[in-house]
Amino acid sequence: MAALLTGARALIRRHGSLESAFAQGLSAEDETFQPALRAFAARLDLASPRPCGHLLTDPARGSACKRWHLMLRWLVRRDEVDPGGWALPGPERLIVPLDTHMHRLATALGATRRRSADLAAALDITSAFRAVAPADPVRYDFCLTHAAIAGDARLTALLQ
Repeated sequence: MAALLTGARALIRRHGSLESAFAQGLSAEDETFQPALRAFAARLDLASPRPCGHLLTDPARGSACKRWHLMLRWLVRRDEVDPGGWALPGPERLIVPLDTHMHRLATALGATRRRSADLAAALDITSAFRAVAPADPVRYDFCLTHAAIAGDARLTALLQ
């Protein structure tokens, strides 16, 4: 944990903020934040005195990276659930923070056919949600995930 925080401090000193360090990897033509996230994670790892891969997954390895995408959702969106704070391009670039509950629900809804809750599945699901809410494909993530976790009877019936 100390190595991760030391790396974050180094990025803040070098770029002025973590947001600026993240923005270094942004490109206008990127459909998602994924390329910027890969670059940011690599920069953070290089700035850390010891590897921190056991704390944060490597976005370049195909993982769904739920924690990274949840962090981005919290920092980019501003509403009753997400506090916002970063002035990056809007939520249209976000990827669904995929966990087992969302994967199960999205599979039942036909948003993905992937059996594994990996990055490809997260991108499938995000694409399906983008068809419903192009400006904010993760808009319904919170309510759907928490309804699935809580065992909402209507969702339970759908999932069986």
